[in-house]
Amino acid sequence: SQGVYGTYGRNNGFLAYLFLVGLFLSTLALSRRESISRIIVWLIVAGLVNVIYCLWVIAFGDFVGWNNPYGNILGTLGNPNFIGSFLGIFIAAYLGYGLGKTAPLWFKYSMLIVLPVAAFEIYDSSAIQGRIVGLSGIVIIGFFMVRSRFNSIVTALYLGLVSFVGFFAVLGALQMGPLTSLIYKTSVSLRGQYWLAGWNTGESKPLTGVGMDAFGDWYRRSRDAQALELPGVNTVVNAAHNVPLDMFAFGGWPLFVAYLLLMGSGGLALVRTILRTKSYDPVLVVLTTSWFGYQLQSLISINQIGLAIWGWVLTGAAIAFERISRHEITATESSPDRTKSSKSVKNSE
Repeated sequence: SQGVYGTYGRNNGFLAYLFLVGLFLSTLALSRRESISRIIVWLIVAGLVNVIYCLWVIAFGDFVGWNNPYGNILGTLGNPNFIGSFLGIFIAAYLGYGLGKTAPLWFKYSMLIVLPVAAFEIYDSSAIQGRIVGLSGIVIIGFFMVRSRFNSIVTALYLGLVSFVGFFAVLGALQMGPLTSLIYKTSVSLRGQYWLAGWNTGESKPLTGVGMDAFGDWYRRSRDAQALELPGVNTVVNAAHNVPLDMFAFGGWPLFVAYLLLMGSGGLALVRTILRTKSYDPVLVVLTTSWFGYQLQSLISINQIGLAIWGWVLTGAAIAFERISRHEITATESSPDRTKSSKSVKNSE
């Protein structure tokens, strides 16, 4: 039962990943830019639903009787950290799409209201990961804006500045450097122990793992001795709070490598598309920021299905979009007398 359905409240068993792979393959088969655009539109719609819902909860209280021990907003994702991360992805997607030339004028004006509200909700959720995901997405959008308007020297300076600040941000998360007070939380140290236990679990059965969603059964024997002090001897978790390490614990090296290759293929597709696209393409920008936001969240949190669906769909969409954009360029080069707008370039498949 646990292997098929997963542990109670997580449901990261075989069935969950079977259908996630199905969503990935379905998205991978898309052959039209309009199809990718629809995915982005519905990502934004899902975000708007949560923004409105969370705003109502903050203003009037929750009309749904959730069992909420956190005291913060939950959205439709059941945990302040999850809704914080999703709102971070949403902010980047909304901003990235709104800055494109094809966005309607009403959409551009709506950013003046929607984005501050979403940012306030992330603050209200007290989710550090939501702030990290949102800021990372804005930084990526800044890269696309700078690259589309300035030369390579200015772009390199922007990347250098971002890397410099990012380096100190990472040090702050590790309790080092001047940003420690702003970034570090005790949960970072807790996650370090969960990650180590996840790694030890995978190493104990490197070829098969311990079974789908079975990390919780092995946590006590896999944790480090230091975990007896923090988070404590009586604390037991059923997720490594790192999706790749969960894969390693569930299925050993075969599942771990397969997962990294699959998600890495999405990242590689985005890099290829970025390298051959100099102009600001809102579809590419939203795909990049949303995909990166999910991957960043997956390194520090649990594979919550409401978030995981977007991660797997966006990975398939990234690969499909790379293929679509490559065919668009080929079609344009083969017919130089035709209009270069996307409406005039038809896919022959």
